[in-house]
Amino acid sequence: MVIRRATLTDMGQIQLLYYHTIQAVNARHYTQQQITIWVQRCFNPQMWRQKIAEQYFFVAQNAATITGFASITHSGYIDYLFVHKDFQQKGIAAALLEQLLQIAQNLQLAKIWAEVSITARPFFLHKGFKLTKTFISTVNNVAFNDAVMTLELKQ
Repeated sequence: MVIRRATLTDMGQIQLLYYHTIQAVNARHYTQQQITIWVQRCFNPQMWRQKIAEQYFFVAQNAATITGFASITHSGYIDYLFVHKDFQQKGIAAALLEQLLQIAQNLQLAKIWAEVSITARPFFLHKGFKLTKTFISTVNNVAFNDAVMTLELKQ
């Protein structure tokens, strides 16, 4: 597995990974209506271009297949941490998170945080993140139970 900066040529694989992973993995914690609304974001190429260009955006790659992706902003917000539905439980999320932690240390950030799905909460807890806030967000009149999880960084 190689972890590298994402490029615009990765966008198609990133979009498909996002779509299929939500459909297959997150479906055990969310309704079909929630999944349908959630995956609509994958069809916004301008959003992906902007995120790849403006964030520290990384992909994990095995041969020609992107097996995961993750991004963090300059302020320490983890915007994405996704692993391909067929490559779950293989250390890919941990490796991507380690890459994001290196960026955060280089930026001398005091903490990093993410808005975490129900599916991802156990992973973040296992990695030392603390649940700092729960809230309900509404998208197209559909409610989602969300959580903010934070990791304080050692200076």
